[in-house]
Amino acid sequence: PSVKTITTTKTIPSKAGYFGVENSGYKVEKLPKKVKKEEHPKKSFIKSLMREVAGLKPYELKINDILKASGLKQDKKARKFAKKKLGKYSRARKKVNEINGLVLDSKKDN
Repeated sequence: PSVKTITTTKTIPSKAGYFGVENSGYKVEKLPKKVKKEEHPKKSFIKSLMREVAGLKPYELKINDILKASGLKQDKKARKFAKKKLGKYSRARKKVNEINGLVLDSKKDN
């Protein structure tokens, strides 16, 4: 008693826009990318004015102190501290660069 197995191959055209295995899953649409707008000159002026009047925030002062400290890797320490406060490394890098610029500007004035 031999059993014969018959296999048929039927090709089903793949559906466009489905993720994962062909013809399964759910339809995925790409999200539109957000376009960055240029900052309005008035807004940047007000920001700079507020920075002048109010000064640095306490955590920014600490970053400033870390950057002023002598020794190796003070930039890394400052970024690490800023990351802890701000949550994202990219934000931390931006903040440390900003404060570094403020420190350099204050050195130029004196």
